Amino acid sequence: MGRETYEVTEGTVTYKDRDLLELSAEERAREGVFLVFQYPVEIPGVNSKYFLNSALNEDRQHKSQPALDEWEFLALVKEKMQLLELREDLLARSVNEGFSGGEQNRNEIFQMA
Repeated sequence: MGRETYEVTEGTVTYKDRDLLELSAEERAREGVFLVFQYPVEIPGVNSKYFLNSALNEDRQHKSQPALDEWEFLALVKEKMQLLELREDLLARSVNEGFSGGEQNRNEIFQMA
């Protein structure tokens, strides 16, 4: 994803006709490269709804799309939650805080969706 202590000594990493090695980690994320963790970091005090809304609208801004208002965002989120069979109370919980292993995995898939 762009860890500074790693050095690529040969080859390229191309995604959607772009050389990812020339991009910062933030730019790679905006282009759609998603990094998942074996044990995702807990972010106490930041609820999942706020986190997802911020991430989604940042991505939309990068793509020159208008931000979603709260109602549009909630409609999209509820659709994705039904698809992944997630309970809506997840949105009020702090990001990954107290999640079981299965909840962590489904939450990361949810974030990608």
